[in-house]
Amino acid sequence: MRWEVGVFAPDAEHSSVTGTFTHAFVDRETGQSALIPEGIRQAIEALPARRPDAGR
Repeated sequence: MRWEVGVFAPDAEHSSVTGTFTHAFVDRETGQSALIPEGIRQAIEALPARRPDAGR
């Protein structure tokens, strides 16, 4: 899961800084990649999405 975040000043239309981070879901026992748990997946899908090329 790749997240893009921005820091905004109060009432600012554009962010002062942006960055990304990657969240990997890993099985604790095997150390292998794991599926995103259903509850977390539903919460992520409910977030507003932005096209990768929007606003650049």
